[in-house]
Amino acid sequence: MAKSEEEKASDMLLVSNIFLFLIKIATGILSNSIGLLSDAANSLGDIMTSIIIKATVRISGKKADESHPFGHYRAQPIGALFVAIVMGLIGFEIIKNSIVRIFFPEEIAFIELAIFALFVSIAGKGFIWLYLKKIYKEGKHPVLSAAFVDARNDIFMSLSAIIGIMLKPYFGTSIDSAVGIAIGLYIICSGVKIALENIDYLMGRSPDKEFLSKIRLSAKSVTGVISIHDVKAHYVGNYLHVEVHIDVDKKLSLKNAHTIGKQVERAVQEIEGIADCFVHIDPR
Repeated sequence: MAKSEEEKASDMLLVSNIFLFLIKIATGILSNSIGLLSDAANSLGDIMTSIIIKATVRISGKKADESHPFGHYRAQPIGALFVAIVMGLIGFEIIKNSIVRIFFPEEIAFIELAIFALFVSIAGKGFIWLYLKKIYKEGKHPVLSAAFVDARNDIFMSLSAIIGIMLKPYFGTSIDSAVGIAIGLYIICSGVKIALENIDYLMGRSPDKEFLSKIRLSAKSVTGVISIHDVKAHYVGNYLHVEVHIDVDKKLSLKNAHTIGKQVERAVQEIEGIADCFVHIDPR
């Protein structure tokens, strides 16, 4: 069976993160830069999250079955939550190591090599970020959203590490630790933001009023629908389940009323992001 675009993206993400981690850890040890070692620690976390992403993408792509009649969509926000937790743990570890370096400073060696490794990381993460952003726009995938936010953050972190290394001769060893602390805080904040967004998916949050109006208009456009008197929607994972109450002529036969209901169902399910629509038919 051919792999989906999401599975291909998760494979590419894993391989590239392993490659970048090996480069960063080698040059970080040689150069003794806490900024680069922090970036390497983040890449190690990226490998862990890549494995989580690969697993959740595969699970969420499974068809509905007897145990999961509404599909496996919740796998993606669950995977994104794991990504957020890993990001938070890495952020705290980076901050801790950076504070230790303030009291026990060490010199940075092979500065040119360290900067080169960081530029390689920026180029690699830039490609990953653009690729994942493209895949995410084609279909709402929370776990890939977390991945491309993480890739974007990595670009900023590598730039910060370069700044820390280049400014060290002017401001002393504390600047490298300061950069490390800033990197750690940035990772933690990103993790919290991702966690809050995906908790909403798991808690069955409703879409905004504008989206509900779009559902209402789509249902009302079906011939035979007199009015729409109730529309409800909630997230099941990253897809929506919708409940629509329609009024039809009470003189219609049961068969005709049922046909109208099915047409409303199909019309609503054509809206991007909606997995299922349940139609209640009321005579009027």
